[in-house]
Amino acid sequence: MKYGIASLVAVLLLLAGIALAGAGHGWMAGAIGCFLLAPVLFLAVANGLGGAPSFRRAVVLLVGVLALGLGVAMATAREGSQYLDRFLQATGNTGLATASAAYFGALLIATLAAARAWPGPRRRR
Repeated sequence: MKYGIASLVAVLLLLAGIALAGAGHGWMAGAIGCFLLAPVLFLAVANGLGGAPSFRRAVVLLVGVLALGLGVAMATAREGSQYLDRFLQATGNTGLATASAAYFGALLIATLAAARAWPGPRRRR
């Protein structure tokens, strides 16, 4: 069941990447970021929904999501923000919602997986 849900989340992220690409005339840094983020998010969901999630794995995946987000921001700055601006002008609120759902959703899922795996405070004896 957990792999089915993780696969569904990854497929939705891949579809968001296709939507952000905009037939080659869209925001390519954002699209490529979605394609790279899909396997990381698959692992985060599978870890978070597991019986005993690994805290170390959850933290590594959260750092991976943050690093990919930073990479997308740097790639957008490098290619020029005019592609992002044109993409948002062409798609309007739908493009903004797709990009927001893809990146903030990935961050939320990775954070919730890490919170579920949190071992809690250790007691001193």
